Amino acid sequence: MKQTQPQRAVIKTKEKPFIPMFDNQTLVNVVVKYPEVLIMDKPLLSAIVSGHYSLAAAAYVDYAKSFIYPKARKAYSRSDAAQRSFIPYQAVQLYTVTYNTPPYLSTVTDRFTYTGGKAYTNRK
Repeated sequence: MKQTQPQRAVIKTKEKPFIPMFDNQTLVNVVVKYPEVLIMDKPLLSAIVSGHYSLAAAAYVDYAKSFIYPKARKAYSRSDAAQRSFIPYQAVQLYTVTYNTPPYLSTVTDRFTYTGGKAYTNRK
């Protein structure tokens, strides 16, 4: 039986956006980009690896919904009561494939959360 050289994984970037609104105002911009992995000669392994990244992305969106969004809503209420402008919170999780040579696949995860800062207003 002839042995073939393993192929590199084919990587597609998937996204799970979530932008909750309240009073017609964006409170949190959530962006999660993660890899979908396709290994041509190993469909089960492809499903397992892709499933891992998909679950991690869903967990971060859940974290944003249950932890960051309530904080943003409180901050929005305080800024509205004080008649100040509200700067939407940011929650970003990005995966970058850093190495893709059989039998190895390496990724790096970057997470960024912005939960407020000095808001400037032109109201007088």
